Amino acid sequence: MLTLYDAARCPYCARVRIVLAEKDVEYEPIEIDLKDRPAWIYEKNSTGRVPVIEEDGWVLPESAVIMEFLEERYPEPRLLAADPADRALARLTRALRELEIGGCKTTKSLHVALAGDPEVRAATYDTRWLERRLEQNAFRLT
Repeated sequence: MLTLYDAARCPYCARVRIVLAEKDVEYEPIEIDLKDRPAWIYEKNSTGRVPVIEEDGWVLPESAVIMEFLEERYPEPRLLAADPADRALARLTRALRELEIGGCKTTKSLHVALAGDPEVRAATYDTRWLERRLEQNAFRLT
């Protein structure tokens, strides 16, 4: 059986739980206290972050990677579009939202530390450009 190392209030864990529920996959949840992480969680994920899934000693961290794995391992019901371009657009949208929401503390720290760096300004511009293109549906390949 699949084990999910989980934190109830973590939005990244929540999205993995949603995929598991939609695909009707049984799993054993193990709650991790994010304020007092057990030392052993670092053996599952060197960053100590959740979610992490484990099955038969095989361990996979990072919610986006876990969701893609679950989509491929349990193909029904399909949660992503059948068309590769539409799937890519969904992944791009998710990646942009992760940056925008700021769940990625590393990204925030880099922006603060490198605020005067022209490459950081260029990356910020690129994100805005991509968002405008998404709004215009410019990536649709039909």
